[in-house]
Amino acid sequence: MKRNHSGSLLNYFKVGSHTTPAEVQKGSVAIDSSSAINNDATATSNECNVQPNDGNNIVPKYDISLYVNKKISDHEKINFIKNMWVPDNSYTFKTQQIGSQNRKFNRFWLIKYKWLAYSNLENSVYCKMCVLFAPSNAGHCSSQALNQLVKTGYNNWKNALERFEKHLLLNYHKDATLKYDTFIDIMSGKLLPINKQIDKDSQKQALENSEKLKPIIKTVILCGRQNLSLRSHEDYGVFDTKIEPNKNEGNFRAILRARIESGDENLKKHFETCGKNATYISWNIQNQIIEACNEIIIQKLVTKINKTWQMFF
Repeated sequence: MKRNHSGSLLNYFKVGSHTTPAEVQKGSVAIDSSSAINNDATATSNECNVQPNDGNNIVPKYDISLYVNKKISDHEKINFIKNMWVPDNSYTFKTQQIGSQNRKFNRFWLIKYKWLAYSNLENSVYCKMCVLFAPSNAGHCSSQALNQLVKTGYNNWKNALERFEKHLLLNYHKDATLKYDTFIDIMSGKLLPINKQIDKDSQKQALENSEKLKPIIKTVILCGRQNLSLRSHEDYGVFDTKIEPNKNEGNFRAILRARIESGDENLKKHFETCGKNATYISWNIQNQIIEACNEIIIQKLVTKINKTWQMFF
């Protein structure tokens, strides 16, 4: 009868190594949380950090137009988000002639569209999420250039509401908004960077795997100490915890069943959820466990002999 071969035992404990993504992935941002800032000092995507009026003729340091088409670090991004210039209630918006009428920006739009950022320098508005996190191009095959509200300011106040509503529906705006919110959560410490989330999940999985293997390893050691043979001619096939075997599967499997019946929930869960080729009780895995035990015993003997040798010389 052909025996069931399982994967290498060592692979069961490996924690995947992950490199920090060089670019922000969709829906996530990989940032070192060591640069996190205090929650109280962090602006959210639903709030604006209002600065005192700098005067209509003065260019604020954190005017949105100064950050357009520039590559900035994560520190610069969070610093801008915290201090982004927002016109206060005393600010007078500049008027411009559109057609036969003079029009100007409506302050209410900043409240309705939280993603808007007004530029005192240009008398125009941008989408702050897209300025910081939108890709260079969008559309099919990234062939669509991003212009108004992203690369250039928008100031056609006559059609502003229509343009803003259209911008809300764009996929790159939705992606940028998600990245913006995730960035805020990571920098404020509410969320781990994606690379650390992956590493944490891998470590958790490795720990769970080791807990599942402990009773299997202890069973092999028990058989060795009691001078019991591990296998019989029927030591193969599916290990079903719900069906009592009608044949002698050998000491190894019999002891495993006894452990489960005695209340070993981790071992029971392992056999109920693992794949048929990942039970880790095959003859190959048993031999790997025996070899590992052999190496440990030899290392301990060598250490004791060396210590004893040093006592006499």
